[in-house]
Amino acid sequence: EQVGTMAGRTTRTIAVLLAAVLSLTGLQAAPAAADTIVTIPDAAFRKCLLGLLHADNDAALTQSALSGLTRVSCYRSPADQPIKDLTGAEYLTGATVFVLTSQELADVSPLASLTALKAVDIRPSGLKDASPLGALTGLSTLVLGSNPITDLSFVARLQSLGVVDLRNV
Repeated sequence: EQVGTMAGRTTRTIAVLLAAVLSLTGLQAAPAAADTIVTIPDAAFRKCLLGLLHADNDAALTQSALSGLTRVSCYRSPADQPIKDLTGAEYLTGATVFVLTSQELADVSPLASLTALKAVDIRPSGLKDASPLGALTGLSTLVLGSNPITDLSFVARLQSLGVVDLRNV
């Protein structure tokens, strides 16, 4: 019984010491950060992302959910509306592959900050300016075939490229 009493005192002593140290240092348990809801204005892009997340059509897209996607592939069937706006794609920070087919894009700048991307395949999507992709220096695969791109000088900055498809550009 004396051993049990000593163990109880030791536990209380440790708890009191820990409380004192925390009090003196000002440390506290960090509150859980609220997950930020991301607005995706393009209905077709939103629909694609919700599908990749296996979420309901009315579900909120959160920053943590989007950053957890590693492969983003949006294919358009003839019955689907095209993706025209990639606003919100900047939250796909975990994506290593980004594929869009048969869309109607004018701006790919939301992809420029996605440094984890290793492969980008956007064809045919009416894309005229792909220069923001020049910031993705870790790309190993770039497929932009069948887009009316007028300036390909950005490709020179992509030193890690192993596969490049610029047919019919």
